[in-house]
Amino acid sequence: AESCGADCVMLLPPYLVEPTEDGMVAYTDLVAKASGCGVMVHSMPGSSFTPRLVERLADIPGVVSYKDELGDVDNFREIAAHVGERLAYVNGRAEPMMAEYAAAGADVLATAIGNFDPELALAAYDALTRGTEAYLGLLEPRAARWYELRQRNRAYLISVSKASMNAAGLAGGVSRPPLTDLAPQVQEELVDMMQSVGYIPDGQVAR
Repeated sequence: AESCGADCVMLLPPYLVEPTEDGMVAYTDLVAKASGCGVMVHSMPGSSFTPRLVERLADIPGVVSYKDELGDVDNFREIAAHVGERLAYVNGRAEPMMAEYAAAGADVLATAIGNFDPELALAAYDALTRGTEAYLGLLEPRAARWYELRQRNRAYLISVSKASMNAAGLAGGVSRPPLTDLAPQVQEELVDMMQSVGYIPDGQVAR
C-alpha cells in the first residue's frame, strides 16, 4: 500500500483472541515500525478500547488516528477528551450517528453510502451545521433505509456496499471470502429499495 502511494493504513484489532492491553500496544508498535505510513487504529465490536489504551497507542510514533465503530459514544467522548489533539478522531458509524459523534469529538466521517452517493455525505454534514432537524430530514428518505438493511447483519457491511455500487452502475465487484455476495432475495430487496428512493432511475434495473 505504501509503495502505491498510501498515506495511512487502517489497523483492525486481532480477531482470533482479545489481546491484553500490553499485547495490543506491542502489535500496533510492530505495524507502525514496519511502514512509513500513518496508522489509524480501528476499534471493532468485541474489542475493548479504553481511554488508557488509546492514550498508550497514541504514544507510538506513527499512530495518527483513532476510528471508532463501537457505537459507545460516551466512551468515545472520554477517549477524545483524555487523549486530546494528538489524534484525529473518526466516526466509524457513518451518517446515522454523525450528530452524536460530532458532539463527542469526531472530526472525520467514515461513510459507506458515499461509495455511490458522495453528495449525500457532504449534504448531511452541511445540514448538520444548520441544525438536527435539517440533518434528520435529509437522511430519512434515502440513507436511513439503506443503512438499516446494511446493519441487519454484520456480514452485510461490505456486501451491501458492493452490491449497491454494482446496482448503481459502478464497479463494486464481488465480496472476497470469507464474505459472500448477497443472497438473491436480499439482492432483490436492495435493488427495489434503491429504485424506490431514486438511486436507480426508472426502467434501469442493474441486478
